[in-house]
Amino acid sequence: MPKCQEINCAHPGPIHNGWIENIESGTGLGASLIFRCHSNMIMLGNSSSVCQSDGTWRYPPPLCMAPCVVPAISHAKYLS
Repeated sequence: MPKCQEINCAHPGPIHNGWIENIESGTGLGASLIFRCHSNMIMLGNSSSVCQSDGTWRYPPPLCMAPCVVPAISHAKYLS
């Protein structure tokens, strides 16, 4: 006998230095999430994802990385 089973992708996991928008709408089939990074962080990956029919998110949460800052050093020179 066939039976219906809910498709749920579950919470995609934390985003360090960021957050997930629209998670309160659910994580079932067709649910859409928006990923955000805190200001001054650089997003590596996709900014959104959708719950697919196989129960997985189309894209994993991105990485929110701090930008690389090269310090200025007075009275120095670059040697290669």
